[in-house]
Amino acid sequence: MSGVYLFIFSEHGNGTTDQLRKFPLKAYFPHNPHSLLRAFLRQPSDLPAAGLHQHLIHIAEMLKAIVKTNCMRSSSNLFDIWFLFIHFGEWADMAAEHLLVSEAESSDALLWLLVFYYDPNDENQQRSQTMLESRSLCEHLITLSRTPALSARDLLVAVNGELSRKQPATKELAVHLIISFLLFTANGHAIAREFITHFAVTYGEVSRISSLLSRIAHRVSQLEVKYQRTVKLANDLLQILKSVG
Repeated sequence: MSGVYLFIFSEHGNGTTDQLRKFPLKAYFPHNPHSLLRAFLRQPSDLPAAGLHQHLIHIAEMLKAIVKTNCMRSSSNLFDIWFLFIHFGEWADMAAEHLLVSEAESSDALLWLLVFYYDPNDENQQRSQTMLESRSLCEHLITLSRTPALSARDLLVAVNGELSRKQPATKELAVHLIISFLLFTANGHAIAREFITHFAVTYGEVSRISSLLSRIAHRVSQLEVKYQRTVKLANDLLQILKSVG
């Protein structure tokens, strides 16, 4: 993987640093396909909106192809790929966001990406069921994002009905989609503060939601000014969760 290196530095007592050595990243990820690692290392801020969506699809397609290959039948190889994906988890956050706000097609690829993120060990039949359930929730949330005068109660009723049919392994994915709905849609912004208190307490999800909000807030705070409202909302919701936790 020529041209991609990790630099190691040493610090002296006088506060200066010397570069000791540079190591190719393949030395740290020897069992991961270099093309996938390169894709993860792309900076989202360097990609236009349409290009970012296509890059997400590209990552999903590469992962799916790798998982299907014979070499991925080894659980250790599967773990290596999944662990790499977890290390670059901001791509899962972006997949959830794009599922709810993008007009582009290929939602199945992004759903598959999220399913793999939350349960890489799904067998084919179980993964198909997880995909079906997640698609149902995603479509429901998209409909709610276009509903005039949406109330927090409307979303609570919808979420309760959807989550009651979910397999235990897919509930984390469902929470991820719901939080993305609150942070990245206008209707979500309007009801987020009222909704989050009831939802987090009712479902016992304070810790999980707090972690997700912190991660997303950190990611979008480094992006364009249009995300300032999202960052503020995420931080406000974190304060609410601290008070109920």
